[in-house]
Amino acid sequence: MKASVLLHEYKSFLILKNYRPETIKAYTKTIQLFFKYCTSEQNRKQTNQSVQDYAKAYLVKRFRDGKSWSSVNMDYSALIILCRHILKIEWSYELIPRPRALKKLPQILSTQQIEMMINGTKNLKHKTIILLLYTSGIRSSELVHLNIADVCMDRCHLHIRLGKGGRDRIVQIPSITLEFIRGYIWTYKPRKYLFVGQDKSTRYSQSSVRNIIHLAARRQGITQRVNTHCLRHSYATHHIMSGTDLVTLKKQMGHVNIKTTISYIHLCPNWVQQIKHPIENLNIISPMNMVSATSLENTLKTISNNINQV
Repeated sequence: MKASVLLHEYKSFLILKNYRPETIKAYTKTIQLFFKYCTSEQNRKQTNQSVQDYAKAYLVKRFRDGKSWSSVNMDYSALIILCRHILKIEWSYELIPRPRALKKLPQILSTQQIEMMINGTKNLKHKTIILLLYTSGIRSSELVHLNIADVCMDRCHLHIRLGKGGRDRIVQIPSITLEFIRGYIWTYKPRKYLFVGQDKSTRYSQSSVRNIIHLAARRQGITQRVNTHCLRHSYATHHIMSGTDLVTLKKQMGHVNIKTTISYIHLCPNWVQQIKHPIENLNIISPMNMVSATSLENTLKTISNNINQV
Protein backbone atom coordinates (compact mmCIF):
# COMPACT_ATOMS: atom_id res chain seq x y z
CA MET A 1 0.00 0.00 0.00
CA LYS A 2 1.31 3.45 -0.92
CA ALA A 3 2.37 5.88 1.78
CA SER A 4 -0.24 8.43 0.65
CA VAL A 5 -3.01 5.83 1.00
CA LEU A 6 -1.77 4.75 4.43
CA LEU A 7 -1.63 8.38 5.53
CA HIS A 8 -5.20 8.94 4.39
CA GLU A 9 -6.36 5.81 6.25
CA TYR A 10 -4.45 6.94 9.32
CA LYS A 11 -5.98 10.41 9.35
CA SER A 12 -9.48 9.00 8.76
CA PHE A 13 -9.04 6.68 11.76
CA LEU A 14 -8.07 9.60 14.03
CA ILE A 15 -11.07 11.62 12.85
CA LEU A 16 -13.47 8.73 13.48
CA LYS A 17 -11.95 8.25 16.96
CA ASN A 18 -12.74 11.94 17.57
CA TYR A 19 -9.19 13.04 18.34
CA ARG A 20 -8.68 16.77 18.76
CA PRO A 21 -7.63 18.64 15.58
CA GLU A 22 -4.30 19.57 17.18
CA THR A 23 -3.60 15.90 17.97
CA ILE A 24 -4.57 14.80 14.46
CA LYS A 25 -2.22 17.37 12.97
CA ALA A 26 0.68 16.37 15.26
CA TYR A 27 0.23 12.59 14.82
CA THR A 28 -0.15 12.91 11.04
CA LYS A 29 3.04 14.93 10.82
CA THR A 30 4.85 12.24 12.83
CA ILE A 31 3.73 9.52 10.41
CA GLN A 32 4.77 11.65 7.42
CA LEU A 33 8.26 12.04 8.89
CA PHE A 34 8.37 8.32 9.70
CA PHE A 35 7.50 7.38 6.10
CA LYS A 36 10.16 9.79 4.86
CA TYR A 37 12.68 8.13 7.19
CA CYS A 38 11.74 4.63 5.99
CA THR A 39 12.16 5.58 2.33
CA SER A 40 15.39 7.52 2.82
CA GLU A 41 18.48 6.52 0.85
CA GLN A 42 20.18 4.80 3.81
CA ASN A 43 17.13 2.62 4.57
CA ARG A 44 16.13 1.52 1.07
CA LYS A 45 18.70 -1.30 1.02
CA GLN A 46 17.50 -2.79 4.34
CA THR A 47 14.78 -4.97 2.84
CA ASN A 48 14.77 -7.46 5.73
CA GLN A 49 13.66 -4.84 8.29
CA SER A 50 10.18 -5.09 9.82
CA VAL A 51 7.94 -2.09 10.46
CA GLN A 52 8.73 -2.30 14.17
CA ASP A 53 12.46 -2.39 13.43
CA TYR A 54 12.05 0.84 11.49
CA ALA A 55 9.91 2.31 14.30
CA LYS A 56 12.52 1.48 16.94
CA ALA A 57 15.36 2.93 14.85
CA TYR A 58 13.30 6.05 14.12
CA LEU A 59 12.58 6.71 17.81
CA VAL A 60 16.25 6.23 18.70
CA LYS A 61 17.18 8.69 15.94
CA ARG A 62 14.74 11.25 17.32
CA PHE A 63 16.41 11.06 20.73
CA ARG A 64 19.85 11.35 19.14
CA ASP A 65 18.66 14.40 17.22
CA GLY A 66 18.04 16.09 20.57
CA LYS A 67 14.24 15.88 20.63
CA SER A 68 12.58 16.18 24.03
CA TRP A 69 11.00 13.28 25.90
CA SER A 70 7.51 14.70 25.28
CA SER A 71 8.13 14.85 21.51
CA VAL A 72 9.46 11.28 21.30
CA ASN A 73 6.66 10.05 23.57
CA MET A 74 4.12 11.59 21.19
CA ASP A 75 5.90 9.90 18.24
CA TYR A 76 5.65 6.63 20.14
CA SER A 77 1.88 6.97 20.56
CA ALA A 78 1.42 7.92 16.91
CA LEU A 79 3.40 4.88 15.72
CA ILE A 80 1.41 2.50 17.93
CA ILE A 81 -1.80 3.61 16.20
CA LEU A 82 -0.20 3.11 12.78
CA CYS A 83 0.90 -0.45 13.58
CA ARG A 84 -2.13 -1.66 15.49
CA HIS A 85 -5.03 -0.06 13.68
CA ILE A 86 -3.80 0.65 10.15
CA LEU A 87 -1.20 -2.04 9.44
CA LYS A 88 -2.84 -4.56 11.84
CA ILE A 89 0.53 -5.43 13.40
CA GLU A 90 0.79 -6.23 17.12
CA TRP A 91 3.04 -3.74 18.91
CA SER A 92 5.82 -5.31 20.99
CA TYR A 93 6.49 -3.38 24.18
CA GLU A 94 9.51 -5.61 24.84
CA LEU A 95 11.12 -4.71 21.51
CA ILE A 96 10.16 -1.04 21.76
CA PRO A 97 9.61 0.09 25.38
CA ARG A 98 7.91 3.43 25.92
CA PRO A 99 10.41 6.17 26.86
CA ARG A 100 10.53 6.88 30.58
CA ALA A 101 9.30 10.29 31.65
CA LEU A 102 11.85 12.76 32.95
CA LYS A 103 11.06 13.84 36.48
CA LYS A 104 11.78 17.55 36.02
CA LEU A 105 10.22 20.14 38.28
CA PRO A 106 8.13 22.60 36.27
CA GLN A 107 9.18 26.24 36.00
CA ILE A 108 7.14 28.62 38.16
CA LEU A 109 7.05 32.36 38.86
CA SER A 110 6.72 34.15 42.18
CA THR A 111 3.57 36.11 42.98
CA GLN A 112 5.64 39.30 42.72
CA GLN A 113 6.76 38.39 39.19
CA ILE A 114 3.17 37.63 38.16
CA GLU A 115 2.09 41.00 39.55
CA MET A 116 4.85 42.78 37.63
CA MET A 117 3.90 41.08 34.37
CA ILE A 118 0.22 41.98 34.70
CA ASN A 119 0.69 45.58 35.87
CA GLY A 120 3.51 46.16 33.38
CA THR A 121 1.32 45.22 30.41
CA LYS A 122 -0.54 48.27 29.08
CA ASN A 123 -2.57 46.67 26.28
CA LEU A 124 -5.96 45.71 27.78
CA LYS A 125 -6.35 42.61 25.62
CA HIS A 126 -2.89 41.33 26.49
CA LYS A 127 -3.33 42.16 30.17
CA THR A 128 -6.65 40.26 30.24
CA ILE A 129 -5.06 37.22 28.62
CA ILE A 130 -2.20 37.10 31.16
CA LEU A 131 -4.60 37.61 34.07
CA LEU A 132 -7.02 34.95 32.82
CA LEU A 133 -4.29 32.35 32.27
CA TYR A 134 -2.91 32.89 35.78
CA THR A 135 -6.20 33.15 37.69
CA SER A 136 -7.85 30.16 35.99
CA GLY A 137 -4.92 27.81 35.37
CA ILE A 138 -6.32 26.87 31.96
CA ARG A 139 -4.10 25.83 29.05
CA SER A 140 -3.40 28.25 26.19
CA SER A 141 -5.25 25.90 23.81
CA GLU A 142 -8.30 26.11 26.08
CA LEU A 143 -8.03 29.90 26.26
CA VAL A 144 -8.07 30.46 22.48
CA HIS A 145 -11.08 28.14 22.13
CA LEU A 146 -13.20 30.10 24.62
CA ASN A 147 -16.41 31.65 23.32
CA ILE A 148 -18.07 34.64 24.94
CA ALA A 149 -20.92 32.32 25.94
CA ASP A 150 -18.44 30.18 27.91
CA VAL A 151 -17.92 32.99 30.43
CA CYS A 152 -20.61 32.81 33.11
CA MET A 153 -20.57 36.30 34.63
CA ASP A 154 -23.11 35.74 37.42
CA ARG A 155 -21.50 32.51 38.66
CA CYS A 156 -17.87 33.57 38.19
CA HIS A 157 -16.78 30.58 36.15
CA LEU A 158 -15.62 29.44 32.73
CA HIS A 159 -17.06 26.49 30.84
CA ILE A 160 -14.09 24.71 29.28
CA ARG A 161 -15.44 22.64 26.41
CA LEU A 162 -13.56 19.58 25.20
CA GLY A 163 -10.34 20.29 27.04
CA LYS A 164 -7.41 17.89 27.05
CA GLY A 165 -8.70 14.34 26.66
CA GLY A 166 -12.00 15.62 25.25
CA ARG A 167 -13.45 16.46 28.68
CA ASP A 168 -15.62 19.42 29.70
CA ARG A 169 -15.12 21.12 33.06
CA ILE A 170 -16.11 24.20 35.05
CA VAL A 171 -13.33 26.51 36.23
CA GLN A 172 -13.93 29.15 38.90
CA ILE A 173 -12.36 32.58 38.35
CA PRO A 174 -12.10 35.58 40.72
CA SER A 175 -14.18 38.73 40.35
CA ILE A 176 -11.15 40.84 39.35
CA THR A 177 -10.72 38.65 36.26
CA LEU A 178 -14.38 39.11 35.33
CA GLU A 179 -13.97 42.88 35.61
CA PHE A 180 -11.14 42.76 33.09
CA ILE A 181 -13.11 40.45 30.78
CA ARG A 182 -16.08 42.85 30.86
CA GLY A 183 -13.79 45.79 30.10
CA TYR A 184 -12.13 43.88 27.27
CA ILE A 185 -15.47 42.86 25.69
CA TRP A 186 -16.80 46.43 25.95
CA THR A 187 -13.62 47.82 24.34
CA TYR A 188 -12.92 45.24 21.61
CA LYS A 189 -16.51 44.07 21.00
CA PRO A 190 -15.79 40.46 19.94
CA ARG A 191 -18.80 38.76 18.33
CA LYS A 192 -18.53 35.04 19.14
CA TYR A 193 -15.00 34.07 20.12
CA LEU A 194 -13.74 35.64 23.34
CA PHE A 195 -10.28 36.39 21.97
CA VAL A 196 -10.11 37.16 18.27
CA GLY A 197 -7.38 37.94 15.78
CA GLN A 198 -7.25 41.00 13.55
CA ASP A 199 -10.23 39.55 11.74
CA LYS A 200 -13.02 39.27 14.33
CA SER A 201 -14.30 36.12 12.63
CA THR A 202 -11.13 34.16 13.55
CA ARG A 203 -9.84 32.94 16.90
CA TYR A 204 -6.69 34.33 18.48
CA SER A 205 -3.67 32.09 17.79
CA GLN A 206 -1.68 30.22 20.42
CA SER A 207 1.53 31.63 18.97
CA SER A 208 0.24 35.15 19.65
CA VAL A 209 -0.55 34.17 23.24
CA ARG A 210 2.98 32.76 23.64
CA ASN A 211 4.47 36.01 22.34
CA ILE A 212 2.40 38.06 24.81
CA ILE A 213 3.68 36.02 27.78
CA HIS A 214 7.27 36.05 26.55
CA LEU A 215 7.35 39.81 25.98
CA ALA A 216 5.57 40.58 29.28
CA ALA A 217 8.23 38.64 31.19
CA ARG A 218 11.11 40.15 29.24
CA ARG A 219 9.86 43.70 29.82
CA GLN A 220 10.04 43.09 33.58
CA GLY A 221 13.59 41.79 33.39
CA ILE A 222 12.59 38.19 34.18
CA THR A 223 15.50 36.16 32.84
CA GLN A 224 14.05 32.67 33.23
CA ARG A 225 12.22 31.08 30.31
CA VAL A 226 8.54 31.97 30.69
CA ASN A 227 5.78 30.39 28.61
CA THR A 228 2.02 29.97 28.91
CA HIS A 229 2.33 26.69 30.82
CA CYS A 230 4.55 28.45 33.34
CA LEU A 231 1.50 30.48 34.40
CA ARG A 232 -0.49 27.25 34.79
CA HIS A 233 2.22 25.74 36.99
CA SER A 234 2.40 28.96 39.02
CA TYR A 235 -1.40 28.93 39.46
CA ALA A 236 -1.33 25.41 40.90
CA THR A 237 1.65 26.03 43.17
CA HIS A 238 0.35 29.32 44.56
CA HIS A 239 -3.06 27.75 45.25
CA ILE A 240 -1.52 24.92 47.27
CA MET A 241 0.58 27.39 49.23
CA SER A 242 -2.59 29.41 49.92
CA GLY A 243 -4.40 26.36 51.28
CA THR A 244 -6.57 25.21 48.36
CA ASP A 245 -7.34 21.52 48.80
CA LEU A 246 -5.94 19.10 46.22
CA VAL A 247 -9.28 17.61 45.12
CA THR A 248 -10.68 21.04 44.22
CA LEU A 249 -7.44 21.97 42.46
CA LYS A 250 -7.52 18.70 40.48
CA LYS A 251 -10.99 19.56 39.15
CA GLN A 252 -9.97 23.12 38.33
CA MET A 253 -6.95 22.03 36.31
CA GLY A 254 -8.66 19.12 34.57
CA HIS A 255 -6.21 16.45 35.76
CA VAL A 256 -7.27 12.85 35.22
CA ASN A 257 -5.14 11.54 38.08
CA ILE A 258 -4.69 13.35 41.39
CA LYS A 259 -1.03 12.24 41.36
CA THR A 260 -0.45 14.96 38.76
CA THR A 261 -1.90 17.53 41.16
CA ILE A 262 0.04 16.18 44.13
CA SER A 263 3.32 16.60 42.22
CA TYR A 264 3.04 20.38 42.67
CA ILE A 265 3.62 19.97 46.42
CA HIS A 266 7.32 19.51 45.61
CA LEU A 267 7.35 23.16 44.50
CA CYS A 268 5.99 24.37 47.86
CA PRO A 269 8.88 24.28 50.35
CA ASN A 270 6.87 26.17 52.98
CA TRP A 271 3.72 24.09 52.58
CA VAL A 272 2.74 22.13 55.66
CA GLN A 273 -0.12 19.69 55.56
CA GLN A 274 -2.48 20.43 58.42
CA ILE A 275 -5.30 18.29 59.74
CA LYS A 276 -8.21 20.00 61.45
CA HIS A 277 -10.23 17.36 63.28
CA PRO A 278 -14.02 17.85 63.27
CA ILE A 279 -14.13 17.13 67.02
CA GLU A 280 -12.82 20.67 67.49
CA ASN A 281 -16.21 21.99 66.36
CA LEU A 282 -18.09 19.96 69.00
CA ASN A 283 -18.84 21.23 72.50
CA ILE A 284 -17.37 18.36 74.53
CA ILE A 285 -17.09 18.88 78.28
CA SER A 286 -13.52 18.42 79.42
CA PRO A 287 -12.94 15.99 82.32
CA MET A 288 -11.10 18.80 84.06
CA ASN A 289 -14.37 20.73 84.21
CA MET A 290 -16.00 17.81 86.03
CA VAL A 291 -13.56 18.03 88.93
CA SER A 292 -13.68 20.86 91.46
CA ALA A 293 -10.56 22.99 91.86
CA THR A 294 -10.22 22.02 95.56
CA SER A 295 -10.50 18.31 94.83
CA LEU A 296 -7.95 18.58 92.04
CA GLU A 297 -5.51 20.46 94.28
CA ASN A 298 -5.82 17.86 97.08
CA THR A 299 -5.21 15.01 94.59
CA LEU A 300 -2.08 16.67 93.23
CA LYS A 301 -0.73 17.21 96.78
CA THR A 302 -1.29 13.55 97.62
CA ILE A 303 0.57 12.41 94.49
CA SER A 304 3.43 14.81 95.30
CA ASN A 305 3.74 13.51 98.89
CA ASN A 306 3.80 9.88 97.70
CA ILE A 307 6.59 10.68 95.25
CA ASN A 308 8.65 12.45 97.97
CA GLN A 309 8.32 9.47 100.31
CA VAL A 310 9.63 7.13 97.65
